[in-house]
Amino acid sequence: MLDIFQEAIKAFPRGSKLPGTGYTVKGFGKTRGQDAIVYLIPNRADPKNPYQKRFAASELRRAYDQLSNSGQFTRVWFSSEMRECAKVGPCNFLAMGAIFVGLNLAHKERGIFTLRGPLQEPTPHPARAGW
Repeated sequence: MLDIFQEAIKAFPRGSKLPGTGYTVKGFGKTRGQDAIVYLIPNRADPKNPYQKRFAASELRRAYDQLSNSGQFTRVWFSSEMRECAKVGPCNFLAMGAIFVGLNLAHKERGIFTLRGPLQEPTPHPARAGW
């Protein structure tokens, strides 16, 4: 079974950019007593002093469960079902979604992260299949 948090740690070491964002992984730490991914968000007012945000392993796992079970990870679901995470950092939605995209588990369209389907073998053309 895929442990999304462990996969994220491997795929996005310190200094990595989260795809489709201006966010940079600072490293790994703790939040609310759990392991967490810590990332930086550019600060337009003071570019030398970026904002620091984080989310817990259990929060990323819950978001991934939503993506894999429903096929989508949306801001509406995130805001209503992960209230504490959304309250602490609404940007956590984009950061988590970016991890799903970077791991090639989802694609983003119009602010919704959608599960990528399994790769399909191309259907052979009848003339090439010996028919």
